[in-house]
Amino acid sequence: MKKFIIAVSSLIIILAGCKHNNVNEKDIVAKVNDAVLTKSEIKELMEENNFKGKDSLYVIKAYVRNWVVNQLLKQEAENNLNDLDRARIEKLVNEYKTDLFVNKYKQLYIKQKLDTAISDTELVSFYHSYNFDYRLKQPIIKAVEVKVPKRSYKYYEIRKLMKDADKNFDEIKKICSEHKYYLSDFGERWINFEPFKENYKIENKNLQKGKLFIKSAPADTLVDEMLYVSDFMLPGDTIPYELVKDNLKKIILHKRKVSLFYQLVNNTYQDALSNKNFYIDKTYVIKENEE
Repeated sequence: MKKFIIAVSSLIIILAGCKHNNVNEKDIVAKVNDAVLTKSEIKELMEENNFKGKDSLYVIKAYVRNWVVNQLLKQEAENNLNDLDRARIEKLVNEYKTDLFVNKYKQLYIKQKLDTAISDTELVSFYHSYNFDYRLKQPIIKAVEVKVPKRSYKYYEIRKLMKDADKNFDEIKKICSEHKYYLSDFGERWINFEPFKENYKIENKNLQKGKLFIKSAPADTLVDEMLYVSDFMLPGDTIPYELVKDNLKKIILHKRKVSLFYQLVNNTYQDALSNKNFYIDKTYVIKENEE
């Protein structure tokens, strides 16, 4: 319903003064003086906002009621506002209309001209140029984690292999698969260290590459958890490229859009200037050294 209210509010403002010539009487839903609301407009509203089902009739009735009330209020305003207020409103309406046209054209221009292809080379270059802006706020790690029952006859073998999990990973994976032990290498991705910090009671200062941390269960019937840290980064370090790659793409596309906007504005101005399609008093012309 909130979606409907927003749509109604917006469309009533836009359609408040709509007039139709030669409208078929059968197509009229409501009429206030010269302003007419048609079935085709109602249908368009419903389709654009995807109003369907049992509530659709209520939505239509509410919209029609609001449209009529706004037309009547508009009529009262026109009868009671002074010329200055009317002039100000007309100016605002014209400015709003201009903004709608201009913004729509800008969107179409960007859609036609924007190159969305971004090579890895460009992304890496951009990352190295601006990586000082990307700093870690929390530690991250690359790790391998296993959980092995202490009574398992493979327990000590796994524990020994986990001391160099990078080298022995295939063998660790094979044993864990055969015996249904928990194993995660996190796809060699950088992951947040905080959950492991609490579980294994590890401080940032104790992080080391190639170090095995063990959370030992108090009884032989329970499971030991083992965390091998392949790599780590601390708060203040530059965020790894792979973690900011998607954001870099968004930034590059935004920069391209901004560049296209400037290009459109400048080209439009220069073309009109060459063709003498407009006039500006020379007092108000921006000189090259002022830009």
